[in-house]
Amino acid sequence: MSPKDPQVRASIGQFYAAEKKWDQAIALLGEASKAAPADKNIRYQLGIAMASAGDYQAAMPHLIRAVGEAEAHYNIGYILRDRGELQASESQFLQAVLLKPEFNEAQYWLDEIRREKENRLMLAGVSSDASAGLNQGAKQASYSQAKPKKTAAVKTRAQVSGMQAANVSPSASTTQTAKAPANLTAEQLEQWRNQRQL
Repeated sequence: MSPKDPQVRASIGQFYAAEKKWDQAIALLGEASKAAPADKNIRYQLGIAMASAGDYQAAMPHLIRAVGEAEAHYNIGYILRDRGELQASESQFLQAVLLKPEFNEAQYWLDEIRREKENRLMLAGVSSDASAGLNQGAKQASYSQAKPKKTAAVKTRAQVSGMQAANVSPSASTTQTAKAPANLTAEQLEQWRNQRQL
């Protein structure tokens, strides 16, 4: 394999991304993407590296071309959430749900962020009546009422090798947040989430 081969450049770019050396990762993944513009995996990796470096505007077109618009908002929302930027993350998850109402993963994280924001306000001494106006706007079903469809093309760790450090999907999270068991019905998931709040 030649060092100029797009897959070689992408692999080296993934290495730099795993090391959080975003400038080098973006440069190599950008070269790989130019050499193989139809390769959605390379384009996805480039978008994730750009978003992880904080350049969300530059990342968005790459992510949209790689996985779709709703999924692009989801991935950026997840990166923002991991950084603790809850307001911006909430906005991205909301966009994903508005674009694709059946996108259960985005709805789940939107609900989690809103719950976390409400908990922070309550800890700060603000009543939930005062915080009720914070989440007004788009009217949508809660996650527990959403139909359990899995139609979104969200990239996971298994689908994008070498991007573990980006933590862009719930399965790749390294945060302290407990993960719901797989294959729960909507009612079971709601019960599990309610038990976590105790």
